[in-house]
Order: sequence, then structure tokens, then C-alpha cells
Amino acid sequence: MRKKKVAAYARVSTKSRTQAHSYDFQSRYWNEQLGKSDKYDYVGLFADNGISGKFAERRPQFMALIEACRNGAIDIVFTKSVQRFARNTEELLKLVRELREIGVAVIFEKENINTLKPDSELFLTIAAAVAEDDLRRYSGNVMWTLRDKYQRGEYKTGYRLYGYFITKEKKLIVNNEEAKIVKTIFEKLAIDEWGSLKIARWLNEKGIVAPLGGKWNDTQIRSMIRNEKYYGDVIMQKQYTENGVRKTNNGERDAFVIENNHEPIVSKELWNKAQAVLLKRRNEKLVGQKNKIYPFTGLIVCEKCGAHLTHRVTNSGTPFQTNYWKCHNSILNGAKVCSNPGIKESIMNDLFIECYNDFVTKGYMNKSGEEKTIDEKLQYLYNIDNELAKVRVKGIISQLQYEEERESILAEIRDLQIKMQELRYFKVGDNDFKTINKFDENKLHRFIKRVTVLDWIVTFEFYNGVKLSRKYTNGKHGDIRDWQRKQKLRREQGNV
Repeated sequence: MRKKKVAAYARVSTKSRTQAHSYDFQSRYWNEQLGKSDKYDYVGLFADNGISGKFAERRPQFMALIEACRNGAIDIVFTKSVQRFARNTEELLKLVRELREIGVAVIFEKENINTLKPDSELFLTIAAAVAEDDLRRYSGNVMWTLRDKYQRGEYKTGYRLYGYFITKEKKLIVNNEEAKIVKTIFEKLAIDEWGSLKIARWLNEKGIVAPLGGKWNDTQIRSMIRNEKYYGDVIMQKQYTENGVRKTNNGERDAFVIENNHEPIVSKELWNKAQAVLLKRRNEKLVGQKNKIYPFTGLIVCEKCGAHLTHRVTNSGTPFQTNYWKCHNSILNGAKVCSNPGIKESIMNDLFIECYNDFVTKGYMNKSGEEKTIDEKLQYLYNIDNELAKVRVKGIISQLQYEEERESILAEIRDLQIKMQELRYFKVGDNDFKTINKFDENKLHRFIKRVTVLDWIVTFEFYNGVKLSRKYTNGKHGDIRDWQRKQKLRREQGNV
């Protein structure tokens, strides 16, 4: 009889020091409980750190866990409590029912609930409702406190606002050196009508450091231009949270304005001119739309400078429209900073198909012994950790020495646990290794860990460590100027 394949899920909602201890405890607990069990085949730990449990799709490790269950890689999921798993009753029950239908059990240790048992749904509904109510009451208390502060004229600002010093009393005092840069930015956009990307490049070429260090980008420029604090006012509750979702306040909530709160850097007239330029340039088709996530988003890295490649579109809406990936550093700062070429999306898709088919037909997936080696290292580190605790109890080392030594051991354990999780999760059966003749996003995310691009060579790194490379060209560009000339001629002839 084969062992049941099991996984654990852990989550903490914030990245505070207290919650970090909780996260470490949950991680260690499940790896010890399940990793050493003769009863189960432990697939690994899926853990989200510093993420709310309100919505499942915002927890990448949770979604990876559910996908692994759907693919038959897991039979049982263990978690400490309903609160760790989800705080949205409707979503929780929907996911649990889906997993139950495919024979996957979820075991909530604290509530002693096994979702494959007939009476589980009643107890689970009650536990989930309590968890959701706790979250609702906590959020309500926070919102009430914020509204009360707004009405009293108290506002919250970050520790950094470019152009100002922020005192301990949260007062804004003009930083003369930075204020000159702020005013120049407004003037270049409002009067010279420079684009935000052009301004960012100009600042970087001048060697002017961005607000938090490093390089400027177009998003920072637009955010600065829209900030009313630069003309001396403060608007409170520009955003609000509803059902765990952060939203822009377009009149749904009261906004509180403090006029002439502090010394302005730009005049209200200049600020208004800048808003008019932004409004004139905005693409109405994109207003209200979320940033689209593409299959390769976050996967492709420029090997020349280390930045990620960004999805771009040229000649949108014309027969010459091209989707491609380009180094973000090169887009922002030009080829002088990073000359790595971009790659057409269609070329990237075709090369993935080619490399994936090579991977599944030429035996690249076989890499024996790695899982055993990692497991042996983990067992060794667990033993070292236990010995260290004994030495501390006997008073041979101080608490400070113990914590420093243990921190390094736990860091190594976490790294190995992640590697083990990847190996076990992506250890698929023979039936999964089938060639494809068209791009498959599911195959991409199931097999590819990272993609790098360097000087007309793209490299696909698979989860088992195999790397396959291909040279590429983007082909010839179309003659868009000739097409535009012919379009203009057709319109003129049509008007005759």
C-alpha cells in the first residue's frame, strides 16, 4: 500500500518580529511532524509570510498548494487552524469542497477537523465564521480609529517625502536642496511637457539619487506630480479598505482636507498645470484597468544587469503591433546603461516549446540522488539544532551565542526546505512528460524556474537544475511609416 502524499500549509499575516517567530515555529513544527513520519510521504511545506488570509489568490504559496492538489501531487493537507488556512468563509468552503471531490483531505489540527469526514462541514463553517468575524471586527476597529484621527485633523505620513524633512512631531519642513529638484520636475512636465520617463532618465544622467536611493523611474515621477502635499495641502483618506481590498476613494468615503498645512514647494497654479498635462496624456483605454499579468511576468531576468524584463507593446492597434520583452533598466535609462536586446513574445513562446520538448524527450529530467542528499543534510542540521539546545540548557553557552548560532542553522534549514519542496512538488510522473506543439502556460510554470536573456541567447532553467539555451533573432521590422502614408492617402481619397 502506497504512502499518502502529504503537505503542510503555514501562514502569518504580518512581518513583525513576533509573527516571524510564529512563522519559524509553524515551519519547524510541520517539517518535524511530517518530515520524519514513516506513515506519510512528505511533499513539503507551503508557507506564506506576511500575507493576509482574506483572499486566496493573493497568497502565491497557497495557490501553488491548491494547484499541486489538483494535479494529484498531494493527498492530505495539514494546517494548524482555520485562521491559518483562510478567513473568508465562502472561499474556504468552496476550496475545501473542491479538494474533497478529488479525494484530498484538509486536516485542521487545532479544531480537530478532517474535511473527508461526513460531519466536517458543519464544524468547519462555524470555525470559519468565527475567524472571519474576528477579522471583520479587527478591521472595523482600525477603520474607526483612522476616521476619528482624520476628523481631528491628525494625518499619517511616511518616514520619507522627497523635498521635505519630517520631524518627530510629523511636521513637514522644506529640504531646500531636494525642493529644487521637485520644482524642476514639475516645471519640466508642466511647462516643457516632458514625459515622466524622459524626466527620470534626465535625473539619472545627472546623477541625482532617487528618494529611497538608486535610480529614478517614471512611476516615481507620476506619483510625485500627483501628490497635493507639494502645494501645501494634505488630503486624508485618499484610499480605503473594503473587504480586505485596498481601493481608491472616488467619493465612496469622506475625504478630509487640511489646507495650507505646511510650506509649499510649488505653486497651486504650477501643480494644476502638471495635472492637466498628465490628464491630456493618459490613455482612456487603460483607465481603471489592472496591470495585466503575462505568462512570463517575473520569470525573465536580464543577465547583463540583473533587472527583470518587462512586457511592452509597440504600434498598438496597427498591423505592425508587436509584443515583446525588454530589460526594464534599458527602457528606463537607455542602451548606454544596458544594451541587452529585447525578445519578441512570439519568439520567446516558440523557444520555450522547443526547449521543453527537448527536456522531456532527451532525458534531461532525470537527476537522481539530489533529494536524498538534501534530506541527509536536513537530518544533520536538525541534530545539530537539538545538540545546540542541550548545550544552552547546561549553561555552556550564553543565550546570545545560542540565538546567533541557531539563526544561522535555521536559515540553512529554510533554504534546504525550499529546495526539497521544489524537488518534490515538481517531481511529476511519466504521463506529464508529453511533447507540445503550442505554447502551454501551465507547463511553463510547472517546469521553469527562471529565464535569462543575454546578447541574443535565451536560457530556460528548469526546476531540477537543467539549463537549455537557444540563440534567437527578432526578424525584420515592418515599414510602419509607409503603412501610415498609405493609410493617410486612402482617407484622403475616401473624402474626395
